Amino acid sequence: MESGVEPIKVKKLEEPQWWKRIGQGLKEDVNRRFPYYLSDYTDGLKGKNTLHKVFAITLFLYFSILLPVIATGALNALFTNGQIGVYQLLMSEIIGGLSWTFLSGQPLVIISNSMVVAVYNKVIYDLAQNIEVDFLSLYACTGLWSSLFLVLYAIFNVSNIIKNLNRSIKEIYTCFVVLAFIKGAIGNTEKDFNERTRAESLFSILLMIGTYWLALKLLQIKSTQFFNGQIRELVADYAVPVAIISTSLVSNLLFQDMTLSTFEYNPDTRTSNFNFIDFTQLNLTGILVSGGLGFCLSIVFFMSQSVTMAMVDCPEHNLQKGSAYHWDLVVLALINGTMGMFGIPFLHAIIPHSPLQAKGLADTVQTEDGRIVITRVRETRIVNLLLHILFAISLLFLPYVLPYCPISVLSGLFLYLAYNALNSTQFYGRIKLFFSEKIAYPTYATEVPTRVLHTFTFLQIVQVVILSFFGFAPWPQVRMFFPLIVFLFFLFRQKVWPRVFKLEHLNVLDQ
Repeated sequence: MESGVEPIKVKKLEEPQWWKRIGQGLKEDVNRRFPYYLSDYTDGLKGKNTLHKVFAITLFLYFSILLPVIATGALNALFTNGQIGVYQLLMSEIIGGLSWTFLSGQPLVIISNSMVVAVYNKVIYDLAQNIEVDFLSLYACTGLWSSLFLVLYAIFNVSNIIKNLNRSIKEIYTCFVVLAFIKGAIGNTEKDFNERTRAESLFSILLMIGTYWLALKLLQIKSTQFFNGQIRELVADYAVPVAIISTSLVSNLLFQDMTLSTFEYNPDTRTSNFNFIDFTQLNLTGILVSGGLGFCLSIVFFMSQSVTMAMVDCPEHNLQKGSAYHWDLVVLALINGTMGMFGIPFLHAIIPHSPLQAKGLADTVQTEDGRIVITRVRETRIVNLLLHILFAISLLFLPYVLPYCPISVLSGLFLYLAYNALNSTQFYGRIKLFFSEKIAYPTYATEVPTRVLHTFTFLQIVQVVILSFFGFAPWPQVRMFFPLIVFLFFLFRQKVWPRVFKLEHLNVLDQ
């Protein structure tokens, strides 16, 4: 029998119009992160083992960032005819890094220079010569354009599109970084073979392998029965500094007759003064060209920030203070735009250093099935602060110390960083499953058909190959499209893969 009572209609909540959401992400980031600003400092000073972890990860980051920056600085000097070199990159690290420390929303992200930006510097320099304008003026204007685009991305909440990056995209980007480290190590070795005797070249390879092996063995001491747990953790935390210093001492004390390639740092007093760029040297053509370059560069910064922050803010790290995707784009825009006006190189978020900082500041427990689970991460600005203070102090003694550090040691560091980054991905584990018995498959791999598992992995391999072509192509004009390829891969994952794979399989393999 009908009751005569009409069912209550629930009114659907409508999404606010797009123009009402303008700036909403920025506002939410500030409201989310500002209340924790003071604790971002105090959390790096209190608690059991906190000071030890802060000091250990600071030293690790110091060596693993400083040496590549010096190497990249030499490459920039070559690309720009000495107008951007080692000194400029170091000052960029200090000024930009300290600014990021005080202004950023996510303190666990580290910004630095990279080979990708070095390639863009060469493109800007070559175009400046072609259209006959001053390089630094074109460079500064490009920085202003890229900063404008970054601010627009933040205001219009573009980060929401890729805020929750799938694991596959992060793994593809990580594998590209791994290949970049390996390519750098091979390039350094090739240089030694071209410039040194055969004996010196072979010794350089041994020094590279020795640095990598020693750092890796010291890191893995945590899983052995040597000493006690506290000493094992102490040794593992200082694996990289100990390996770099030890192999450098062995090279200089026991093999003095070997002449190896070393780092060179001779700041040119003619280019060490940072003056405000004269924009009047740009014509209309230069302004339009810098606009196009600025847009491409903004995509580089946007994708590197998004991928890095997603890797830092992943569920495994169990962060409590929240993210700041939009706000950090604005901060990066302010830093790069301002530094560019004085001819100081641009920076952006980097991996694997940023997620490694989170892991280095973490407390962990081992579960019954042997997995290591993070229970807490110290979300602090102290590491970034100490790191860039150390960079500033380094300016006083680098010219005297660097000649004693062989470049092959940097190659060993590259291999170590490549191993750490690759070993942290599920992708690497799934590649090994191509050659493993099914009985050895981990639990998650048994939840999907083997054919689906291998097809998914194969598609990732194809994407890594494509990305590597655009990232390592000998033509700078091709490398410019590298960030666009990353973004296209993201769209491909969102729109195409759900049509190829079942949703339940994607939830297992790519969440």
